[in-house]
Amino acid sequence: MRFPVRLSMAMLLLAAAPVLSNLAGCAVEAPTALPGQDMKGEEKGDMRGHATLPDLATDEVLPPTFDALTRTTNYMSVPVHGTAQPGSSVIIEGTANGNISAEVGSDGRFCADIKLMANRLNVLSVYTDNNHGIQSDKIEITITQSGTPPTQTTVQQTSQNSALGGDGSSDLSATRNTPKEMIDHDPTTSYGGRHWYGDHSYMTVQLVERSKINKVMLKSAADCPFTAPLKLYMSNLDAPSSPLTAPMSWIEVPIQVSEPQAVATFATPVIATHFSVVWDPYYSWGWHDINCGSSVTGPYYAVSEFEAWTAPGVTPPPPAAPTCLGGGVTN
Repeated sequence: MRFPVRLSMAMLLLAAAPVLSNLAGCAVEAPTALPGQDMKGEEKGDMRGHATLPDLATDEVLPPTFDALTRTTNYMSVPVHGTAQPGSSVIIEGTANGNISAEVGSDGRFCADIKLMANRLNVLSVYTDNNHGIQSDKIEITITQSGTPPTQTTVQQTSQNSALGGDGSSDLSATRNTPKEMIDHDPTTSYGGRHWYGDHSYMTVQLVERSKINKVMLKSAADCPFTAPLKLYMSNLDAPSSPLTAPMSWIEVPIQVSEPQAVATFATPVIATHFSVVWDPYYSWGWHDINCGSSVTGPYYAVSEFEAWTAPGVTPPPPAAPTCLGGGVTN
């Protein structure tokens, strides 16, 4: 009973010999698809079906994006801030100090101090280099240098609200009014908005100029008292990232909070360009901890006035060209 089976197997091997010979001959020919590609040469994963890693040498690289740029200045240098691919470099060509490179951090942020040619329109060419041989398209930015830098101002005899005339921002949604409403010296107006549970919320005020501050006061809106825990931060940088993404750009300052207002005072005036109030979501979510929101709709925060008062009888910080480190003013 076994003999016919052996004979059949032998016959099958003989019949398959030409086919095996042909397959052996194909070993010296180039394969039609490399491992990890389909027959069209397109990536389809490795031989086990795993997705292939991105090729840093061929992936598309996008140009950087910039924060609000200074278009005209009487200083001979300015910082430029923005975002680009983390781990890449931003190259800026055409500055008065030649071509410069700024490293992009893991958070995607970069800053470069640009020297300008005097009394002319400075045309700069900018692109991203992913440090693996691939560069983005070039984009063009322009900054005009005109005039001479300001000189030292006189002593301020009276205290002034340096937030008045400044600017404001936040990460709130479903907002009412604009950030300007909290720095307009009108307690009947306010700025507010909603945020999700489990996430931070912030409002930031940029002072009208770098100032020596001895008191910060936040006033709550009439319909939204300060019942939720909050923290206050300050920065001396010209264009800091949000206090949530770049905490090293900010310093927390002590603040006393009550329902109608929150106050921070400084025995020695501090030099600052920005102040930011941050609501921390990691508290007990009782109804009394979410300001004028509700347990159904979530937290809602509002500020009617955000004031930063200068110290009277103190010489303001000396004028200095703005830089990535904050204008060189440290005390």
